[in-house]
Amino acid sequence: MASGPWLLEPRTLHHDCAWYVYAAGRMLDGARLYVDLVEPNPPLVYYLTLPSVAFASSVGWAATSVFNLFVLLVGVGSILLASVVLVSLVRAQGSSIRHLLVAALSYFLILFPRADFGQREHLLVLFVLPYVLLTAARVTGAPVKRWIGAAIGVIAGLGLLLKPHFLLAPAALQLYALVRTRRLAPLLQPENVALALLGAAYGVHFVLLPSDVQTGLRTTLAWVLGSYGAYDVPVGLILEHRSFWSLLLFGAFAFVPRIGELRGACIVSWIAGMSFLAGAMLQQKGWPYHFLPARTFCGVVGALAALGFVEQGWRRRPRIRRALLGSIALLGCAFVSVEAWKERSSRRERASQVHDAALLRDLAAGGPIAALDTSLWPYFPLVNYADLEWSLRFPFLWPLPGILRERAPSGDAGPPVRGGAPRSERERLLLEALVEDMERRPPTLVLVKRGRLFGVADRDVDILEWFLADERFAEIWRSYAKVAEFPGIALYRRR
Repeated sequence: MASGPWLLEPRTLHHDCAWYVYAAGRMLDGARLYVDLVEPNPPLVYYLTLPSVAFASSVGWAATSVFNLFVLLVGVGSILLASVVLVSLVRAQGSSIRHLLVAALSYFLILFPRADFGQREHLLVLFVLPYVLLTAARVTGAPVKRWIGAAIGVIAGLGLLLKPHFLLAPAALQLYALVRTRRLAPLLQPENVALALLGAAYGVHFVLLPSDVQTGLRTTLAWVLGSYGAYDVPVGLILEHRSFWSLLLFGAFAFVPRIGELRGACIVSWIAGMSFLAGAMLQQKGWPYHFLPARTFCGVVGALAALGFVEQGWRRRPRIRRALLGSIALLGCAFVSVEAWKERSSRRERASQVHDAALLRDLAAGGPIAALDTSLWPYFPLVNYADLEWSLRFPFLWPLPGILRERAPSGDAGPPVRGGAPRSERERLLLEALVEDMERRPPTLVLVKRGRLFGVADRDVDILEWFLADERFAEIWRSYAKVAEFPGIALYRRR
C-alpha cells in the first residue's frame, strides 16, 4: 500500500467516470436520472458516486479528486477484507505467503487499472474480490465468521449489480461450489443470502421510482435496445483479445496440483475471470476496460500459483524458499516502481487537459456548452476541469448511430447518410430532446465532430448537416457562428 499516495496526485480521470461525477453533481442539484440526464446505464453507479460528490461539495474540494480518493479507500477496504479471508484460507503456508499475497492483491486492485481507475469494471473488482476468496474458503472448508460473510455479500452485491451480466460470476462460482461439495449448504451461506437480499431490494427500488423517472427509464431502455448495438464489434475481434488467451493459459496453472492450499483459490479465481470474460464478450463492444476484471483475475491466478508453487515445492529447503520469496518480493517492488514511472504520462495528459479546459472555459465565457458527437471523449473530463455546465440531457448522442444504421443498413463504402423527416419514434424523440435542451439552456459554445463518427464506421455522416435538416434545429443554429476548428472538431459560439 506504500504506492498509494502517488494516486492522489493530479491524474487523468476516465471520461466515463468524469460523467458519473458530473451527473451526480447534477442529481444533488435536483436533476432526475433518465429524465434530465438520459444515460444508457443502470443507476447504481450514480448512487455510489453521490457520497463522494456530496462530500466534495460540502468541503469545497474538486469532485474529481475526491472521487479518486473514494475509489482508493474502497480499494483499501477490499484489501483489508481479503486479508481477513486469507488468514483462514492460507493456514499452513505461513504469514510470509499471506503478506506477499496481500501485496500482490494491492497491486492488482490499485495500480493495475491505470487509465480505467474508477470505471465500473474496476469498482466490480474492488467489491467482488473478497467474495471470490470467500468462495474458495467455503469450498476448502476454511472457517469464516458469519457476520464477515454477510458483510462481504453486501459489498459484492454493490459491484455485481452495476451491470446485469456481472451476475454470471456468482452463478458460476456457486455452481462450482455445488459440484465440488455436493451439498446445497454453500448456496445458503450468509454472503449469498445477503447478495440475494440486496439484489431483491435493488429490483424493488425500480418499482418505487417516481412515475416520470419510470417513463424516462422505459424510453431509455427502448433506445438502448434499438440503438446501442451500433457500437458492437465482430465477436472474432473480441476472441483475439489477449485476455481470452491469457485466461486459457493461466487456467492450466490453476489446476496444477503442487501449489498446496492455494489451489482452491486459484481455481475459483480462474472461474471468476472466465465469467467476467464471458460478460465482456456478451457486451460485444471490445472496449479495453470491459476486459479489466478478466485481466485482473488472470493476474491473481498467476500470483497465487507462483507463490503456492514456491511454498509447496521448497518447503523442506527453507533457505532456498526464503531466497525465492525474497526474489519475488524484490521483483514485485521493481515492477511497481516501473508502473509508477509509467504513470507520469497520465499526469502529463492531465496537465494538458487542464490547459485545454482553461481555453475551453475562456471560449465559452463560463457559459454552458454542448457537443454534437457520438462519443463522450474528449468532452469529459474537460467539462469537469473547466467547471462548466453541460446543456444536453445526453452525455453524448449515443442513440444516433443506431438511428443512422436504420436509415442506411451497414455495407462497405456506403453513401453519405442525409437527414430529413424522422422515420422512427426514436429519431423523433432524439430530435425533440436536442431542440428542447438547446432552447431551455442555450449553450454558449457547441463543439461539432468532423469526420467519421464513433459507432458509424462504414458511412460518412456530417452530423451538423444531419440535424440542420430539422427546421426547429436550423432555426436555433442561426444564432451560432464558427469561431475555430481543430483536427476533428469545429467550435461554434452563440452570437
